[in-house]
Amino acid sequence: MYPPNISVDANLDYGDNFLSRFLDATRKKSRRLMVTSKGLVGMAPCRARPGDDVAVLFACSIPLIMRKAGAGEGWQVVGEAYVDGYMNGEAGQLLKGGTSHIHQLRLV
Repeated sequence: MYPPNISVDANLDYGDNFLSRFLDATRKKSRRLMVTSKGLVGMAPCRARPGDDVAVLFACSIPLIMRKAGAGEGWQVVGEAYVDGYMNGEAGQLLKGGTSHIHQLRLV
């Protein structure tokens, strides 16, 4: 089902326009827009919820949405994310600049 107030003509070729890309991201890839508590904008899996964290793991090329698992110290990977400003190695620059920190995570 298309979002409300969006008229879709089955004979119209949307090609590479915004609506086509939006529908691909939200429907086919099950993503939704997000804003972090620090104001970063991105796309998260539909399973993401408030309280989840964004992490960039060493040797991982994309940010991940992480969730505390139970009462223990473990973390669960919710899914891949797009976070503007963290996709092309910028997280490493933030680490060098002292605005980000390294934390050890135990994945469960």
